[in-house]
This record gives sequence, structure tokens and C-alpha cells, in this order.
Amino acid sequence: MTKFKATVAEGTSFPAIGTVFDAGRLQLVSVIGTGGYGVVYQAIDKRGLDSQSYAVKCLIRTGEHRQSHIREIALHKLASSHPGIITLHRVVEEDIYLYFVMEYAPNQDLFVQILHKCRYLGNNALIKSTFLQLLDAIEHCHSLGIYHRDLKPENIVCFEGGTRLALTDFGLATTQGTSGEFKTGSVYHMSPECQTSDATYEGIYSPQSCDIWSLGIVLLNIVTGRNPWKIATHEDPTFRSYRRNPYYFLPKILPISPQLNDVLAMMLSLEWRARPSIPEIRSAVAQINTFYSTDAIFEGNVARCPWEAGMDLGTGTQKVNMKVDVPPPLPKRPHNAQSRFSPTFDDDDIFDDAYDDEELQSVLVGLEDGQDTSYGPPSTPVSPSGSSLCTSDPASPITPINVDSSIDRHLASRPRSPFTSLISGLQCFFRLSPSASFHSDKDRLSPDPEMFTIDL
Repeated sequence: MTKFKATVAEGTSFPAIGTVFDAGRLQLVSVIGTGGYGVVYQAIDKRGLDSQSYAVKCLIRTGEHRQSHIREIALHKLASSHPGIITLHRVVEEDIYLYFVMEYAPNQDLFVQILHKCRYLGNNALIKSTFLQLLDAIEHCHSLGIYHRDLKPENIVCFEGGTRLALTDFGLATTQGTSGEFKTGSVYHMSPECQTSDATYEGIYSPQSCDIWSLGIVLLNIVTGRNPWKIATHEDPTFRSYRRNPYYFLPKILPISPQLNDVLAMMLSLEWRARPSIPEIRSAVAQINTFYSTDAIFEGNVARCPWEAGMDLGTGTQKVNMKVDVPPPLPKRPHNAQSRFSPTFDDDDIFDDAYDDEELQSVLVGLEDGQDTSYGPPSTPVSPSGSSLCTSDPASPITPINVDSSIDRHLASRPRSPFTSLISGLQCFFRLSPSASFHSDKDRLSPDPEMFTIDL
């Protein structure tokens, strides 16, 4: 049987197809996706009558990314009560592997639905309903003080033929209301202020506002099948043109309606303090009658303006001799690539009730945002939306707009996360036995030397 090699843990083989784990219950039957830090499999329950499928993320056990795993599992658990967040069923540790057993998405991810299925192109009602679902999921996270920081189609999985969405992968998520960590996320969806400190106000930015920017790019992905630019820095000619006239530029290069442009002008504001809240976005999107201009042309899996009909979006060449800044299409994935559904989890938050609040607070010292190893190469695979860690040269300065800090709604009103203590407390429990299994149970918490049950 085939072995899979991790690009990071060189020489370390991942489990072969057919491997049985979790005390003989689950069997790996196919590979969903691969990345630098792990492999995502489809697994079936051998003991069940219906052979239920699960998505299983397999990681090599290592202490190098311990803190980021602790943070990720805690934040995901906190957010997972919402139907728009993918479900973690249990975490299993065997030998050198960590298996994260999760809800299986039969319709792959939003990237596949946009590019390969053309599920949303030209369908105003479906675009609206699916994007409103995504807003609900992100609003839930933000209400808990959780900011995702890696929103992109590959991190949104699909059910019911692409009509129901669920958010995955909290590997870069944070509870910090402001951050000085830059180049976090995926390059196509990364906000300009996250690219470099030169584009920020006083060297910090709001992760919450970065999520709003990323949502704006995702909305354009759904509507047009395209990215407006490759990277939101001065080096990108299309983004440079956008900076000169944000409100009027996008309708010139993309077949979007005035109503959609109004929403995008807010979400993609160059001043991150001026971006709207989720309720404001929801209200505006709900009132959109059509997302497309009246002369939009649908060719293949993208929406085009009339002047670019027949143009090769990869090269920007066309029959008509016009000099234009052409937005790139979403990059194509290898033909055999499937869902990038790859939320990484760890088993530490199974112990969240083992300490009282005072004891959890006592281990809070030392867990700072800047120490989080998730800011290094992420647990998510390198995707068509770009690496989750931007590796380009530092961007040219983008002149910040001087705004009175008193108008910063995100910093003034952001919720205080109830999980700061939980994340810290979990560090004490990242000491696992050679073989341990952690199961979800909605009704009880019953520690056992061999098995722990968590309330997800």
C-alpha cells in the first residue's frame, strides 16, 4: 500500500490507505488532501452498520507546534456549537500519529463548488443564501472573541450540493483584539494591513477587520469565480489601480452590480477601522437584488465584462487591443485534488473541566499572541489561494489614513474571549499516554484512564 511523505517531517511516512486505528473502529479509505504538516483522509466506521464516513486529519506527533495545537483545539471547540462550524468528533493518539476525527463534507469545499462545479455562477438567490450562512458563522466566532485570519474558499466545506456551508481550520485563529504579527493568512485573501506594518495605524491592526476584508474577497470569488488581484500590496498593478480609486475601480474590471460594489467598497476599505460590522454587511447583502451588472457574460466558470470576452485571464491577452488591468481567475487545482478540508485539532481541551478558574488563570502567564507557533508555517496545506504564510518580499509602504482612534469600533467594542483561561490551562495537559482516545459526548464528561469524553 502507498505511503505518503510529509513535506516537513522528511522521511516520516504517514499511514497507508487501509490503516485501521481507534481500537479497530476506523479505517482510512482514501486521501482527501495533503499538505506540509499532514494528510487528510476519508475514513469509515467499520463497526457501524452504515459505514459512516469521517474526515480524519493525521499529524505527526511533535512538540514543536504544541502551543498552536492547544490554541486551535480550544478555539474550535468554543466555536463548534454553531451549525456553520465543522464538528470535531474525537481525537485519537496512537504511536507517532495524532488523528483528528471530524465531520465529513461530502460535497468537498467552496473552491471546488466555485471552480469545478460552477455552483453559484449567475444564481443570485443561491449566492445570497450561502454568503449569509458564512456571515452567521463568522459573526458567531467574533461574538466569542475568535478571529479566524485564514478565510478562503478552501477553508469552507460544503454540504447538500453546496447549499450549506461550514467553516473549518482554526490553525491561525486568535483571540487577540489587536496584533502586530504580519503575513498571516493566505496571500490572495490577506488584507493590506496584514502584509506589512507600514500599512497599519501605529504598527498594529485588527484581526477582526482582516476577517472582514477576507470575506469581501470570498464574496467576489463566489460571484465571479475570480480574485480581484494577486496580492494586496503596491507591487500588484491591479491593486495599485484599486488604491487610486477604490469605489469606481472594481466595476470597471469585474461585472458586478452597483449594489454589490457598495458592499465591497465598505468591506475592502483601505482603512481597516472603517470596515463594517457583520450585522451591517448582512443587512446590505440581504437587500441586493442582483450581484451582477446587466451586461455580465458567463464563460466557463467565471463572470466577465463584455470588453474582456474571449480574453485569456491567465495572460491578460485578448483580440481587442486594450491596455487593462485584468483580475486573475482563481488558480486551478490539480485535477485529482479534492477537498482541502483540513481543520487541525488537538486533544488538550478535553481537560477543560479538570481545573477550576483560579487554577486555569495561574498558568496564563507566558501565553502571548507573539509566542503562538501558529504564526509560522501553518497547519493548513498550501492551497490554490496561496500559502497560509506569505513568503513574498516585504511590500512597499501603503500610506495609512490618519484616523482618530476613538472611531475604532473593533478595538472599543470587541468581545472578551472566555477561552483565554481555557487555552492557558490546556498547556498543562499536553502530556498524553502512548495510546489515548478522546470521544465526544453531548451529555457528559467522564474521565477514564483509557478514554476521555468531552462535551463538544
